[in-house]
Amino acid sequence: MIVKISGTEYPYRFGTIDINDDIGRRSTASFVIVDRDKNMRFTKGKPVVILEADGITKMFAGCIESSSQGYTDVSGRSVLHRIQCTDWTYITDRRLVARAYESTLAGNIVKDLITTYLADEGITVGTIQDGPMVTEAVFNYIYATKSLEELAEKAQFEWWINSDKELNFVSRDTFLSGSTINDTSPIKNISVEEVSEKYRNRQYIKAGKDITDPQTERFVADGEAKSWTVGYGIAKLPVININGVAKDVGVKGLHNEQDFYFSRGNNTITQDKDGIIIPKDSIIEVVYQGLFDIVAITYDQGEVNDRKTIEGGTGFYEELDESPQTTSRDAAFEEANAKLQRFGKLGKRIIFNTEKLTDLKAGTLLPVNLLDFDCNDNFLIESVKIKQLGTPDGRPIRTVTAILGSSTGGWVEFFKRMATTNRTFVIRENISESEILTLLETSFGAHSMTDGTTDYTVWQCPLASTSLYPSNIVYPC
Repeated sequence: MIVKISGTEYPYRFGTIDINDDIGRRSTASFVIVDRDKNMRFTKGKPVVILEADGITKMFAGCIESSSQGYTDVSGRSVLHRIQCTDWTYITDRRLVARAYESTLAGNIVKDLITTYLADEGITVGTIQDGPMVTEAVFNYIYATKSLEELAEKAQFEWWINSDKELNFVSRDTFLSGSTINDTSPIKNISVEEVSEKYRNRQYIKAGKDITDPQTERFVADGEAKSWTVGYGIAKLPVININGVAKDVGVKGLHNEQDFYFSRGNNTITQDKDGIIIPKDSIIEVVYQGLFDIVAITYDQGEVNDRKTIEGGTGFYEELDESPQTTSRDAAFEEANAKLQRFGKLGKRIIFNTEKLTDLKAGTLLPVNLLDFDCNDNFLIESVKIKQLGTPDGRPIRTVTAILGSSTGGWVEFFKRMATTNRTFVIRENISESEILTLLETSFGAHSMTDGTTDYTVWQCPLASTSLYPSNIVYPC
């Protein structure tokens, strides 16, 4: 194995290279540099690449996250530098996104994030699939990492930045490992365990607020009151009639000189403070659409019955997930069903070691056919941990963890189904539905001025008057 920092190969202590490649997380690496001349310096951000013995194949690429140093012994003959590294995801961890999208494919949002925020950092477009339609996405000054995670989670996609700084955004069934695990594969120390930590057969989604069908509520004026309370928080501009006569309605704090006012999400309508008291026994009719909390529940009756037969009791394994950005009943049920499909079966996890299978990557699908372990399906690789042996040849040993957990047809069918279903979704991060994304920019720097003469034209704004406005050619400031 070869270690290069800023393009220069460095001597390292055998047996100290550790690489962790985990699905949905940063890849990390660590090693110890031997500094016999005591003159090496390693600072955060320097690029790092770890290569196979052939000097070509990349095992890890990223940059230094931190470094510490110490002596090999009290005589101080050599300095040892312990280097901690992170992959290129660190770039998305330091760029804030303030961006809004409407009716845009998830893949196109990713491309725009690269163009707008990441291209200047050296990130380029890798394999980016369209994904589902995003009805609305608002990122209010959140890190690019979080933006990409939200898109990937909703789309049931995976994203990562590879060793060549290419950002990929794809369905997980896109990459199938070139290796197959069977009885003759070069693996050892195999273990298979049942997975139940995320298992559920009854899924709750506590979502945001949806809008009711039109509601009509009537009140009888008492000759005193100037405000009335309806059953739901009001979602949209209501219609208010007094004895069948329509009245003007405005947003409280935004409009004035209206007969009535309302605030979105509030269930009270208020008469204008200067308005004439409504005569007693008048009929006040409010037609509006209200907001209500969404809680979606879905369950797998077959799984419930199986657990009930085996364990007794109700057989329920329940899980609650919150999704406040989901603002429709259909979307909430879709999300609940997706989670139940993914985690609604007791799965299996396989762990093994290998020296020869070098193409195994976290996030890819691995065909497994081990009849003695009752495993014959595609397993999703969760992690690949590489540990260098402390021998002169420094052979790397890979510990691979892969999981089987989809309920119908294996991971390939699950991810294909999620990718091809006609789904749309909404993302609002760090901003409520009633807020507006605001962009302000201030520039600091040195500015120079030279002597000379500059001509200025001063425009005097005309005073507003009935003779000037409206006009086809004159508009007062």
